[in-house]
Amino acid sequence: LTDNGARDTNADWSPDGSRIAFASSRDGNMDIYTMDADGSNQVNITNSSEGSNFNPDWSPDGTRIAWEKCLLSGCADSDVYVMDADGGNAINLTDSPDWFDAWPDWSPDGRRIVFSSTRDGDFEIYAMNADGSEQVNLSLHEANNGWPSWRPIPE
Repeated sequence: LTDNGARDTNADWSPDGSRIAFASSRDGNMDIYTMDADGSNQVNITNSSEGSNFNPDWSPDGTRIAWEKCLLSGCADSDVYVMDADGGNAINLTDSPDWFDAWPDWSPDGRRIVFSSTRDGDFEIYAMNADGSEQVNLSLHEANNGWPSWRPIPE
């Protein structure tokens, strides 16, 4: 679908299956792009001149995308952001200097986001409200805990 010489990674389908969000280095910096399911209409929606952008995750209603933005080399400092699906209204939800906050995943109802963070010394799993409030450590474990994901409740 992307067929270019760049690194294209971290693809995520929109809830209705009509669009795909992904990270790409095609413009020289890792940015978040969206495209139609057939690969057409590829658009850079972060257009970032600093840092790298990874791991996009569509909200359940398809109106917003959460993602990880790395500000330092090697992603020693990264934060979880959210934006409108067209790239507008980007907001830093974790704003955590010197910590690695990454791998966001929306809850099935769209009210919360789970992510991993190094703010407690190793990777822990946190959850927060979709506006970034009430950040809570869920794992409280001495081992590294990464790549969190919500499991839908069976009907």
